[in-house]
Amino acid sequence: MSSKNVKSVGIAYFLWFFFGLHYAYLGKWGIQILYWLTMGGFGIWALIDLFTMSNKVFNYNVAKGLITEDSIASKLEQLDQESKTSISDFEEKMKASVSEYNENQARKAEREQNKDITAEAVKARKNLE
Repeated sequence: MSSKNVKSVGIAYFLWFFFGLHYAYLGKWGIQILYWLTMGGFGIWALIDLFTMSNKVFNYNVAKGLITEDSIASKLEQLDQESKTSISDFEEKMKASVSEYNENQARKAEREQNKDITAEAVKARKNLE
């Protein structure tokens, strides 16, 4: 797969929005001229293109052999591994945070208990005097 020649959905949308030039970007000059002459099919064609642009670019890349099933499968595998790694990292961080929170709560409870014991000791001492 040559990423240099792969067409980008983002660039296609940019060209569509500012110049109406997305069909030329995909090498379809005949359709591009018709698109311009009809002013984007009186707006209807332009609206349809808004929702079908990513599919047009994907089909172009597949038809030109720029994207293959193997490259798609390997990219999906890579994304799957990254998401699993991210999830396990997140789980580890959450466990550490919960553990730290529990330790802080235990220390807080111990401090409160020590305050109570100290207060009782002070009262007992005053009673003895």
